[in-house]
Amino acid sequence: MIDFSLRPIPKDPGISAMYDRNEEVAYVGLSKNLRGRIEQHIVRRDSSVTTEVSATVLNPDKIKYIHWWLHKLFSDKGPLEAAEIVAFEVLNPSLGSRGKVPNRAKTIVTDRQFRDDMTSLFRGKPAGVFHPKTFDNLADLVLELHKRVSELEKQLRT
Repeated sequence: MIDFSLRPIPKDPGISAMYDRNEEVAYVGLSKNLRGRIEQHIVRRDSSVTTEVSATVLNPDKIKYIHWWLHKLFSDKGPLEAAEIVAFEVLNPSLGSRGKVPNRAKTIVTDRQFRDDMTSLFRGKPAGVFHPKTFDNLADLVLELHKRVSELEKQLRT
């Protein structure tokens, strides 16, 4: 069953990716506190990318699920920012959170071992997944439950 609460999302620094209804990456962003940042985007909806302050807009109602990745290096801002650059390259989102790339991130991302490690991280299994409580996601659950009930009724008749 899907857990709609934010509790499973850690308060750790990390990179998150939001997937749309077509399961394509709509947005990638970094955060020093993943739970707080995801809450800002999905629950409070007061981030610049959701309030139409930025040039492009993220519609939280169209997010099917969110993945996040953690790494011991993410406690330092430079590696976290550099990892976001690699995440953009690997995940190819429609939207990204960063405008100007800090020089420290540009330097770190040129390290071949760092780049390889981060590429493997973002191509691998995420540390977690979150399904926002949206009308579309709830409608999907209702349809899935309807299908299961129909199958059970069919079994009972035979």
